[in-house]
Amino acid sequence: MAHKQEDIQPISNDSLKPEPKYKILVYSLSWFLLSALSFF
Repeated sequence: MAHKQEDIQPISNDSLKPEPKYKILVYSLSWFLLSALSFF
């Protein structure tokens, strides 16, 4: 059980880092879609 927790801890730390990047990507993608819709 302790081994599983050790494996989960580093994964959670790594998953926290790409979260903001993913949010920025989604934001930019949604903004691009909005601009494209207004253009048409």
